[in-house]
Amino acid sequence: MGALDNLADSVNQAVLNSNGVDAGELPNQLNLAFSEWIKTAALPLLTGAAIFVTVLFVFYGAFLYFTAYGDENKATQAKKTLTYAIIGFSIAVMSLAIINYVKKSLITKDYESTKEGTTTGPAAGTNPDFGAPTQGGDVDATDIYPQGQLNVQ
Repeated sequence: MGALDNLADSVNQAVLNSNGVDAGELPNQLNLAFSEWIKTAALPLLTGAAIFVTVLFVFYGAFLYFTAYGDENKATQAKKTLTYAIIGFSIAVMSLAIINYVKKSLITKDYESTKEGTTTGPAAGTNPDFGAPTQGGDVDATDIYPQGQLNVQ
């Protein structure tokens, strides 16, 4: 199964899971499916392509250098080819590092907080008005959110 098949399956699954869910949730599910596809299929493919192109141009530059036979123009062209290949590879590696940094510092924190089911309200078993434990043994949603604003994911 190819990378695009995985993307198609993820999108189909997001659409199927959205039945009965608020219409505003579908773009979030599609975004998660697409970002998962980029992380698992596209980035490794682009990384492999960058490494392949770098190795290809390093070999080409080395071939030009070894076949120059004292010709300064060919030797200079070979050195430029090697230099540009290494610079291109450095840019590719730095771009991947920047992508991972942004993903970890901005996106992952938001995703992890919603994934763990954190809520934006008082702790379970406490009275929202005073922060004191509720009376009685059972805690239900009205004890935690008396206005009916249950926000569990």
